[in-house]
Amino acid sequence: MMQRLTGFTLAVVVLGGLAAGCGRLQSLRSSGPAGAEADNPQVLAADGVLCDLTRTLATSSFTVHCLLAGEEDPHTFSLSPEQRRRLEQSDLVLINGHGLTPVLATLAEAERAVAVAEAIELPSLEETDPLPMADHHDDHGHDDHHELSNGHSPDPHHDDHHDHGDVDPHVWHHPENTQAMAMVVTEELTRLAPEDATALRMLNQEAIAVLKDMDAWAEQQVETIPSQQRVLASRHKAFGYYAQRYGFRELALKGFSTTEAVRPAVLADLRRELAEANVVVLFSEQDPPGQSLQVISQQSGIPLSPRHLIADGLGAGQSTVETFVGNTCTITNGLQGQCDEAAGEDLSSRWRVLADHGHSTADAATNTEG
Repeated sequence: MMQRLTGFTLAVVVLGGLAAGCGRLQSLRSSGPAGAEADNPQVLAADGVLCDLTRTLATSSFTVHCLLAGEEDPHTFSLSPEQRRRLEQSDLVLINGHGLTPVLATLAEAERAVAVAEAIELPSLEETDPLPMADHHDDHGHDDHHELSNGHSPDPHHDDHHDHGDVDPHVWHHPENTQAMAMVVTEELTRLAPEDATALRMLNQEAIAVLKDMDAWAEQQVETIPSQQRVLASRHKAFGYYAQRYGFRELALKGFSTTEAVRPAVLADLRRELAEANVVVLFSEQDPPGQSLQVISQQSGIPLSPRHLIADGLGAGQSTVETFVGNTCTITNGLQGQCDEAAGEDLSSRWRVLADHGHSTADAATNTEG
């Protein structure tokens, strides 16, 4: 039996209080041969992207547990008793790092916990363009500022949870970062099961090949978008790496308040600045779009994309590749390009075949009561 994590016990006790008051269904997905599961190295992947990467890259010698389903919000979840137990029993815990999962932040330095996105070299990002759209009539006491830097929002859907400090944690939106993350995962798995080194290396090579082809495919789709319209305007700063990789300007319409009627001068500034930025569509990261983004669309005359982007993890039931392909087609079609969805589906299919290389998967739901 592998030595279990000893560095997690104190951290898990501290984190346990964060689960108080949280009664809901939490799913823990496991992959690996059913009979040998207890004797396998136990690997816990904290979020949907890492879960998919780890399951795809691991041999059947491992049992991979997924702390969150792909579509669950990594910013706001609380640990259930079952999840705390998994943390204590794991030989390796993989977290994204850079503040993506705040409840797990204290685990970054724990024994055998690896913050994967912190272990790779990231390209530096230019600051997301803040449209300076604040109403300057502060003497009236109104709160209808919509300057990107002020951090206020009326939407209940984790609008402020994308403020992660100096580093954007959404690194997987850049395929080269995803490839680097895959290398880290494979290295950590090889440390646990060196006898599987050859098989793990082969799986990694196949995964990297798909990710490289996905990157080349995305470049081709972006080329169909008129160059002057390559502007990503959404509520948050989650697609900085994507924008950098494919030559977009990213605008984050953060802090626009709908608590009061917007005065004509503010609305005029908003329309002018969006027009100057050549914004032709607004992208939501939730379905339905948040109230503030709907108001911006209505008052500026700029339409909302009919499909929303997936920013924080994976689409429901989707893989990393499927989610990336979906986001790319949403952006491409929304900006009046033409996305080759058939070629994107071919990439997704290749990834599914790779992910199904011998794992048997069981889903278990644990009812948590804080």
